[in-house]
Amino acid sequence: MNISKKGAMFGLDARIALAIFGALSVISGAALYSAIQESKVVAIITEMNELGKAVDAFELDTGVLPEFDSVATNHMDARQLVSSSVDGWKGPYYAGEQNGSTHPQTLNFKYPSYDYIGIRRMSNSSWGNNFLNNCVTAAANPCSLYIISTFIPKNLAEKIDEKIDGTVDSSNGKVRVYSDDGVTNWSVWMQYRPYTYK
Repeated sequence: MNISKKGAMFGLDARIALAIFGALSVISGAALYSAIQESKVVAIITEMNELGKAVDAFELDTGVLPEFDSVATNHMDARQLVSSSVDGWKGPYYAGEQNGSTHPQTLNFKYPSYDYIGIRRMSNSSWGNNFLNNCVTAAANPCSLYIISTFIPKNLAEKIDEKIDGTVDSSNGKVRVYSDDGVTNWSVWMQYRPYTYK
């Protein structure tokens, strides 16, 4: 009789231990997922800042910014960060591969895991429902150079906005989040530094 009581207690102890291990697995799994998401957010922000620093280095060496495209006028021609004949150029300033072969995609760099990363000059005013607040006239001032990274999952784009601005607001703040159709193709626009249209 004592043997069966001992066996019953062992079974109960095992079930309690399994329940504890199960709960710990759920908790650690959630923490791991959160840590992975946070590392993706930090990686995207870091890459965007690196592209901005490349523009700064180009300007320090040459005394000018890389040119803006004559057709897609708010697009900076980021290819000049890799190869340029501008006086004083000491690059390459960025280790990137040209994105695509058609205009204006060629003005950007491929971005691993997502689509592309590039630079735009945009107005600092609230974008509202129209993200196309290009800074292509003096009337658009004050403006900034924005680093854009595209095809980011919406939840990740919003986490970037929240990490930098402290809130999710797609049309205001240092980070703007935009989608062509409001469902897919999310892009993150991060204000890098002031720009004055001349």
